[in-house]
Amino acid sequence: MAKICKVLIVEDNDGVRQMLEDVFVGDGYDYVLAQNGIEMREAVAAHDDIDMLIIDVSLPGGTDGFVLAREMADAGHAVLMVTGDHRHAERIEKEGHHYLLKPFRIDSLLALVAQVLQETRNTCQRRAS
Repeated sequence: MAKICKVLIVEDNDGVRQMLEDVFVGDGYDYVLAQNGIEMREAVAAHDDIDMLIIDVSLPGGTDGFVLAREMADAGHAVLMVTGDHRHAERIEKEGHHYLLKPFRIDSLLALVAQVLQETRNTCQRRAS
């Protein structure tokens, strides 16, 4: 059996994090949650099977999502950034990351996740419904 895709969600807003958890469970993905850069790094160290990260740009703790995304991309991880501040779009594009602007549609999120996983030639799959 093929490996189930695992997504690390780095989001400080409890409501958004819960919504994303529900979305990924419902769509057949495994997931890990983090609220900031410290928790993200701990999760990456603890889970060697993370297929991609969804990272919010604005995070507490002194390290923003741009730094974290660059760090994870440099380590070979697939990255998708999300932001509610549309002024960040140009910088995200310049850094070469896929992104979604909040608020976003769930179907757009899932389509972009599938695209990023495919582009990175990831061999994981979603859990059958």
